[in-house]
Amino acid sequence: MNKFLYKQAFKNIAVSEDIIQRVVSKSSMYASSAAGSQKKLFRLLMPVAAVLAVSVITVSAAPRLGIDTVFRSFFSQFFGTHITGKQADIIKKYGYSPNKSYTRDGVTLSVDGVIGDSNLLYVKYSVQMDKAYDPNIHSGILSNKLYLGDLKKGVKPVSVTTSSLPESSGATKYNYSAIYSFDGEISSSEKNATLVMTFPDKYQATDIDLSKAYSGHEAAATDSGNVSDLPDNKLNLPLETGYGTILLESVGYSGGSLVLAVDSSGYYKIPSIFLRDKNTLSIYNRNDGFVSLSKDNLEYFPFTITDRKLLGNLEIVMPEEFYLSFPLSLTDNISTFNVKDQHIYTNQDTQIDRLKLSPLSITITGTVPEGRNPGFSSSDCSLVFKDGSVYSAFQGETIISNGETGSFTFNIPFGVPLEIQAANKLVIWPAGAEKPIEIPLS
Repeated sequence: MNKFLYKQAFKNIAVSEDIIQRVVSKSSMYASSAAGSQKKLFRLLMPVAAVLAVSVITVSAAPRLGIDTVFRSFFSQFFGTHITGKQADIIKKYGYSPNKSYTRDGVTLSVDGVIGDSNLLYVKYSVQMDKAYDPNIHSGILSNKLYLGDLKKGVKPVSVTTSSLPESSGATKYNYSAIYSFDGEISSSEKNATLVMTFPDKYQATDIDLSKAYSGHEAAATDSGNVSDLPDNKLNLPLETGYGTILLESVGYSGGSLVLAVDSSGYYKIPSIFLRDKNTLSIYNRNDGFVSLSKDNLEYFPFTITDRKLLGNLEIVMPEEFYLSFPLSLTDNISTFNVKDQHIYTNQDTQIDRLKLSPLSITITGTVPEGRNPGFSSSDCSLVFKDGSVYSAFQGETIISNGETGSFTFNIPFGVPLEIQAANKLVIWPAGAEKPIEIPLS
């Protein structure tokens, strides 16, 4: 099935100039002291060869803010909106504090608040450091990925729609906010999520002796550049055992490249693997010009290492990663309205089939001829409530379009929690239309 993904998400989001100035100021203030402590701060994980038993610690010693207070600044920072008393009650009902944190080498990551539905997830988390601000740690945190379910090969990462700049709480404490949008609706049966953060230019070494792993395979060297000519031995040397297993199965030369054959079928993703000079700490990147990079469930990592005498000075390394798992509880307060039989069209050939409302967002599903767009956007929509009030400050949309079936899905966040039980109708007034389209929500 051919799928075409179009995203125009959160186009109205803006980070305040005040926050930007504070971050720049802090970064400059601590740049000199951070440089001296950088090496220690980055040792966030044990060596890869050790079992990475990811310790998740429950924190309960310090009193925590109410969940509505935790998210009050979130909506203000992302959407420029302010939480009312009723909206605070909605956050209290569906938001929660996982009370999960992970600490290593003087850095503690804590998840302070979570609220979400089947389309998106809002997460508040914080970082406490025993040293001054480190911009490299900040960079790794903002480039995080979120995974749903148990980390294993094939687990689909959630796409990060946007993430805010940190807002400093002091010299060593920073608060972060993130919005994650899902590429399609997810099931409320998902029970956990894991934040994975990769820190730039920092690597974990394995204890595999590369020259010994290669020993005995020199006769297998070939100039063909074909993986079928590589030695077929099974070394079964573990690179990592934490969230799954990675095995080094074979080492050989082909097409002038040193090639590592890796079995990552027991791992949650195709790993990133590099070679590093033990003396100079120079990194050798994978040579992606290799003819064939996969065979028989193996991934092949070729490196331009022509002098085999260098193998004793090289070590296999992987990027440092920081893991934090937390329970996932999505709001089940979702109302679904199937309106296909009502033959509601936004233009000549776009039909609305279904609406789904949660306190955080609305999902509009419909059909449109191949190659055509639905003909409206979130700025054309508004919710009318039973008391006559109107809400139209929708915050952009994520559009998922299937070009083969002609279906489309709009995921539209509200920007504030809304009491959807009080909604009376959805109004769509496409640009150029003579009159609005009204869809009852009862």
